[in-house]
Amino acid sequence: MSALPKIATRELIFYSPGSTVGKTTTESSLSLIAECINRAHKETRGVTVVLENMVRHPNTPGIPCSPISHPFLKAGGDIIGSEFSHLAGIIKLVEDKAGLAYV
Repeated sequence: MSALPKIATRELIFYSPGSTVGKTTTESSLSLIAECINRAHKETRGVTVVLENMVRHPNTPGIPCSPISHPFLKAGGDIIGSEFSHLAGIIKLVEDKAGLAYV
C-alpha cells in the first residue's frame, strides 16, 4: 500500500503478454516483450506497464487459459506469463523496474 502514491501519479498500461503461437521460443518472446517495454519507457514519461499474470489454478472452472477456450492454445502456442518464471524473465530484462507492475 505504501507504493500507491507513487503508482497513482503514473499512467497504467495493462499488457497481456500473449503467445508464441508456435512460431518462436518462449525465451525469444520474453526478450522481445522486455525490449518493447524498455522502448516504451524511454519514449514516454510517467507510464507503468502492468503485466498480466496468466498463471491459473488448474481446477478453476471456466478459466481463460483452459485449452478448450483460450484462442492462443487453439493456435498451437505457449501462453507467455502462464508460468511465474516467464514474468521473472521479463522483469529481469526491464531496465526501469519502477515503471513495471504485474497482476
